[in-house]
Amino acid sequence: MRKSILLVALALLVSVSAMAEGAVVTATPPVITTSPEAVSTLPTVSTIDVAAAMNGSGAVLTNREVFIVLDNNGLKALYRVPMDGTTVPTLVDSTDNITDLVMLGEDLYYLRTANGQTMVGVRKADGTRAVVATFAATDKVHSLSAYNSDLLVIVNDQMHIVYTGNGLCLKLVGARMSEYVVVDDYAYYSALSDSLNYETASLLKDDVKVSRSEGCLYRLNLTTGNPSLLLKAGVDTLKYANGKLYFHNISDNYVMGSGDAEWLEGKLYSYDIATGALNRMQDDYDWGFYPTRDGVMVYTSESLKLLKKGEESVVVSSQPEEPLYKPELAATLAGVTNAVCVYEPTNQRLMLVYPDGTSTQVYAGDLLQAQAEGSALVMPSATPSSEEGDPANAGSWFAASNNTGAATTSGVTFKDDTTSSTGSGSSSTGGSSSGTATAKPTAKPTTKPAATAKPTAKPTAKPTSKPGATDSSYIFPNSSTKKLTRNDVLALDRSMWGFARNEIYARHGYVFKKQVYADYFAKKTWYKPGGFSTKDLNDIEWYNMDLIKAMEKEFSGSGSVATAKPTASATAKPTSNPGATDSSYIFPNSNTKKLTREDVLGISKDLWGYARNEIYARHGYEFNTKKYADYFAKKTWYKPGGFSTKDLNDIEWYNMDLIKAMEKEFGV
Repeated sequence: MRKSILLVALALLVSVSAMAEGAVVTATPPVITTSPEAVSTLPTVSTIDVAAAMNGSGAVLTNREVFIVLDNNGLKALYRVPMDGTTVPTLVDSTDNITDLVMLGEDLYYLRTANGQTMVGVRKADGTRAVVATFAATDKVHSLSAYNSDLLVIVNDQMHIVYTGNGLCLKLVGARMSEYVVVDDYAYYSALSDSLNYETASLLKDDVKVSRSEGCLYRLNLTTGNPSLLLKAGVDTLKYANGKLYFHNISDNYVMGSGDAEWLEGKLYSYDIATGALNRMQDDYDWGFYPTRDGVMVYTSESLKLLKKGEESVVVSSQPEEPLYKPELAATLAGVTNAVCVYEPTNQRLMLVYPDGTSTQVYAGDLLQAQAEGSALVMPSATPSSEEGDPANAGSWFAASNNTGAATTSGVTFKDDTTSSTGSGSSSTGGSSSGTATAKPTAKPTTKPAATAKPTAKPTAKPTSKPGATDSSYIFPNSSTKKLTRNDVLALDRSMWGFARNEIYARHGYVFKKQVYADYFAKKTWYKPGGFSTKDLNDIEWYNMDLIKAMEKEFSGSGSVATAKPTASATAKPTSNPGATDSSYIFPNSNTKKLTREDVLGISKDLWGYARNEIYARHGYEFNTKKYADYFAKKTWYKPGGFSTKDLNDIEWYNMDLIKAMEKEFGV
């Protein structure tokens, strides 16, 4: 959004001072700490709408209307503006603060704060309003985003999931973060636990420094719980589109201000999550930027301009160009799907400005005079109950176990303080994720589950095609004491996966709401409903639920279950000389077995980078770094070409993240 008029003057002062006195300190270029090779990158995403959590904005555009938040007499007001040109705009809500508009289907969700207490509100398609979840007055709540049919939000510096169906709020991630975007099963975030402090000379006072602290850029694997440092530089205003992260890089800073106040801002950068390429996008300051499918729309020098897709690495401030639009100075701007929404109170018009330079007037008139819709705000009438499957996976055993704590909803506390370990959770427009939204079984099992994997404990009877045909049977009798493998799950008919996952809850007395599960477990002699608590679930049980859920996601919509890739065998042990044995592998089973710290410590640290990139090489990655290209060129099994990150499985992502984390830990 636009800052004050004085900010413009001070921004000009920055430029003049820089030429006359060198007052603006040029920061040391940021350091990319990942190698350019296999750094657990993600598939390049072709549009802004695929596989990412859509972060809340100050405006939302549907095919029928625009919702926008504006200042009104010291309050924040949410307005609905129909696009048919005939229907009168209405005031949806007005309170102390309204932020983070998120559209899910036909319903609009947002954060609203009244009397110091934040809650998740919703405006339904029929115009009715309700509170979905309420947080404690002491909770710091921000950064609402959509994920599948549910919501993500930061509560007290940690990522939580809010289930829209029942208002249940559970902590997903123990990592402390100031902001985030989630792409597929990875959270990219500014880490509060790893902040850098920056200082630059004041422009207004002699011998005074203007300082600011911001967190470094991290990626968290939400399937394994492994974090890894991507960029050793302070990151602010993190956004995502088209396979790239966009942010203000505080290590490349300048001074801004209003009146007597001064602060540091960072220049606009992009980070390609597939290649690790970091680019400064412009030398100029900006008042806001809005990634779209066609490039990044930047608000600067009182105008909107476009940094075109494919040209985002070019510093363009010196290139003369026609602006897309020149908003009035008092305008409010907010990004919507593939445009920028601009409300000009003096001109009394609401505009949509598109990357191709066209603009549409949605409404002419004073929105601040719009009449209220009239629907009362409905507060939750009952404590939401845990639905089977959902909290079992949303509880994310690694997230819940790494940091004990409580998540709140409607004044009721839900504990998630399981014991410590590492494991999976999940959470950024469309997309899905293990550990977050639970796919519901569509039918009772109709076929007998296959049984190729060897169980470690013998069930009293094999499960049959009819749920509960043998009252004392278990699907996985040892799922509370032994970590299941992919082969264990693959050996079971897919129609039984949901039952196997909920069997873990049933073992602890969960009272099922869904009839299909209630009927199935009611016939089990060992099932004693009542007294359920997630505190009773151990690390192994969280792990197994997340594994099954991840596989349900992986194979959803596919006609057949893929079998695990065969393990390659090493013909000789690796030596310290890379490529000494042409047919050898460093870790021959790193595509089918999760490595341990002991496994990695068992080889020379000089080989860690090769072991990590061996996973990429197995899939044909063509290396740019000479030492890797030379090393893998001597391998008889290496067939360069046809590489796609889509071919990497969960275990391979886990192993790459483990090795990368240990490289960072040991300074390799």
